[in-house]
Amino acid sequence: AAIGSLEGMSSLARGNLVRLSEQNVIDCSVSYGNHGCQGGTIYDAYQYILANEGVDTANGYPYRGRQYSCSFDSRYIGAEISGSVEVKEGDEYSLMAAVANAGPVAVGVDASSKAFRYYSSGIYNLPGCSSYSLTHALLIIGYSSSSSGDYWLLKNSW
Repeated sequence: AAIGSLEGMSSLARGNLVRLSEQNVIDCSVSYGNHGCQGGTIYDAYQYILANEGVDTANGYPYRGRQYSCSFDSRYIGAEISGSVEVKEGDEYSLMAAVANAGPVAVGVDASSKAFRYYSSGIYNLPGCSSYSLTHALLIIGYSSSSSGDYWLLKNSW
C-alpha cells in the first residue's frame, strides 16, 4: 500500500505512471522495522524510502516473490518522498481531502475477521472491527456514496 500510494501521488504530480518496486521495500526496509515477506508497516516503509532518498522502479528492481538481500541501485530511483499530508486519526473529512488533493492514501485496517478475508464484492461494513488492531494495509483510491451511505474505494493486495 505504501508503494501504491507513492506511485499514485507521483503519477498525479508528473502526469505519467512509473511503476515502483515493492521488492525494493521488501528486501531493504528490514532495518526500519519491516519483516520482508512476513509484513511490516506503512510507516516503516515510508521511513526507509525517506532515509534512502527514493525507491527503485519495478523495472530496475523487479518483484521476485520472496525476500532477498537488499540490492538497491540509486540509478533506478523512480520516486522519492518530498512531503506529506497529515490526516488526524478518525477524521474522515481530512482523509477525503487528502485523497482528493494528494492522491491515493495508504491506510491500516483490522483484517482479522473471516468476513474481511473472504470479502468478494459490495460495500463492506463491519461495525465491530478494531481501529487499533491494524493488521493489514489497503490503498484508498477514492470515495463515493450510495443509498446505503458513503464508502471508500479501496485497492487490496495480499
